[in-house]
Amino acid sequence: MWTPIYIISQILAFLAAASFAITFFVKKKTIILFLNCLNSFFFSVHYLLLGAYTGAVINIMSIIRSIWIFNDDASGHKQSLYTFFAMHIMFLAGMAITYHVWWDWIALLGGVIFNIMLWQPNYKVYRWMGVFVNLCYFTYDMLSRSIIAMVFDALIWVVEICGVINLYVKPKKLKDSQDSSGH
Repeated sequence: MWTPIYIISQILAFLAAASFAITFFVKKKTIILFLNCLNSFFFSVHYLLLGAYTGAVINIMSIIRSIWIFNDDASGHKQSLYTFFAMHIMFLAGMAITYHVWWDWIALLGGVIFNIMLWQPNYKVYRWMGVFVNLCYFTYDMLSRSIIAMVFDALIWVVEICGVINLYVKPKKLKDSQDSSGH
């Protein structure tokens, strides 16, 4: 299992995870989309080296999706239903071309849920969908034997679950400054 190609694939998974992690600290959408393209590129090569071709294609489609969203934003177009369905057809076509094991459906499901997640405006729904996307990717990575990607998915899954919990936890109000000073 620990062949040179497998080790290179795991290094690429780490680079993908690192480029994705940076997006949590960036506020500019163009930089986030660039980092998503970089992340998806590293994961594409990673999955190719593992022979997980559907994962590679789903990530190539994710690059196209990020570029598509960037171009729509740059030209002032709103995200249309046409674009939404075109991206799903693109993901299905990629799956049809590369399908070879039953868990390829899990990668496709994660990609489709992620597309829906990006298109809908409700933040709570976005957070909940993120939990399911990361569960899909964790399962796919586990079945594809990608250790580094599984660790990354598990960490992101925990962050997503914390984000969902945070949606329902009401912050405690601080007492007035007079109460805390003892007056």
